[in-house]
Amino acid sequence: MKKNILKMLSAAILLIGAFMVLGGCEGNKYPITLDFTLIGKSTMRGNESGNLNKQNVVITDSIQWQRLLSEMDSHRNVSSSLTETNIDFDKFQLIVIIDSVRPNLCEINIKSITENKSDISVCTEKTSYDATVVTQPFCIVKIGKTNKNINFKKY
Repeated sequence: MKKNILKMLSAAILLIGAFMVLGGCEGNKYPITLDFTLIGKSTMRGNESGNLNKQNVVITDSIQWQRLLSEMDSHRNVSSSLTETNIDFDKFQLIVIIDSVRPNLCEINIKSITENKSDISVCTEKTSYDATVVTQPFCIVKIGKTNKNINFKKY
C-alpha cells in the first residue's frame, strides 16, 4: 500500500513539474522582436507638407493607404520614393509615423518593434541635425498582420 502511494505521489510530482516547465515556456516566449520592412523614410520640406497632422497610425486596408498616399502626394510626390505601394493587406499592415513640422532638419527612425503577450510596442527615435530647414519627417514600415493593439514609445 505504501509503495502504491509513493508511486502515485512520485507520478503526481513529475506530472506537476512537467506542467510547470511546459506552461512556463509560453510565458518565456515574449517579448519577441518582430522583423519589419522599411517602405519609406524621408522628410517633406516646409510648405510641401501642407502641414500634415502629426500622427502615429496603423494602416490595415488599401482605402486608408490610398487616402494617406493621396494626401502626401498632393504636396510632394512621396509615393515615387517608396519601395512599394501595392501592399497585400490580407498578410501585412503598415506603421506610419509623421512628425510635426520642425524648424530644422530632422528624421524619424523605428528602432524596434516588439511583440508582447498582449500588445505590440513600436519604439521610435527622433534625430535632429544642425541645419536650418523646415521639415516634416516621416517613416513607413510594413509588418505582418496582427490583431494586437500597437503602442508607440519614444526611444
